[in-house]
Amino acid sequence: MKTNEQFPTTAEPMLPPEEQERMKLSVCRFFEGKLNELEAVSGSDSMDYVQKFYELCTATTVPWSQKKEFDLLGLPAPLRIRFDRNSAYQPELRKMSVSVEPLLQARNVSDLKEASLTILQAIYHEAEHIFFPIVLEEYEGADRGTTPGEWIQYASQDTEINSYARQYAFRYSREYPNEPFALDKMQELAVRLSNEREAQNDAYNYFIVFADSDKQREYGKWGDLAKAHAAIVAETEKQLMKISQRV
Repeated sequence: MKTNEQFPTTAEPMLPPEEQERMKLSVCRFFEGKLNELEAVSGSDSMDYVQKFYELCTATTVPWSQKKEFDLLGLPAPLRIRFDRNSAYQPELRKMSVSVEPLLQARNVSDLKEASLTILQAIYHEAEHIFFPIVLEEYEGADRGTTPGEWIQYASQDTEINSYARQYAFRYSREYPNEPFALDKMQELAVRLSNEREAQNDAYNYFIVFADSDKQREYGKWGDLAKAHAAIVAETEKQLMKISQRV
C-alpha cells in the first residue's frame, strides 16, 4: 500500500459493506506487515524502533517526531495516519492515531514483540471505528470514565462492542492460530491478560464480569451486562471468522 503526503479532503463515501470490510482489513494488514518487517530488521537492542517503524510505513527517512502524519492510499476511501501516544479515530478528520507508546517503552527485541502485539490490537480496534465512530453525546458520562457506571455505559455501545470484538478476535487468532472461537479459551485469555498487567482489563470485564449474575444485578442500573456479554461473544466469533478467512 502506498503512502502520500497530500491528504485529499473528501466527504465520507458510502461504501457497501464488503468494501468497508476490505478497507478495514487492508489497514490492519498494512501495519501488521510493517511491524513484521520491523521485527525482522531489529537486530540491535539499541535501534530506534519508532523511527524505523515510521520509515517502513512511509518509505522516507524523515524523523517521525518532525512529521508524525502520513496518508494511506490504495484504499476505497482516504485515511490519514498519525503516530501518537494514544490510539483513537477522528471521523471528522478521517484520521487514525496509532499509539507508538509501546515502541517507545521497548528496550530490547523481546519487548518489541509484545509492543507489536499491543499496537496491532489497538489498530484492529480503531479500524472498526472508521465506519462506526463512537457517539459519545448519546450517553451520559459515556467516555472512558473512572466509575463502573461510566465504563458500563461506554462499553455497552454497539460501536464499542464491535471494535473490542475485532480487537479480541485478532488477539485470539494469535493465541490460538486456526482454531474456532471458544468462550472458555477467551475467558482464560482474559484472565491471563489481567494477571500479566496486575489489573482487570477490558477483556476481563466483557467476558468475565459481564457474565457474572451477581455483577449483573449489582450494576444493572447502569446497563444490561448480560446483553452486552452475549453481544461481545457473538461479535468476537463473527470477527474471528472474518480475520481467519482473510477476506
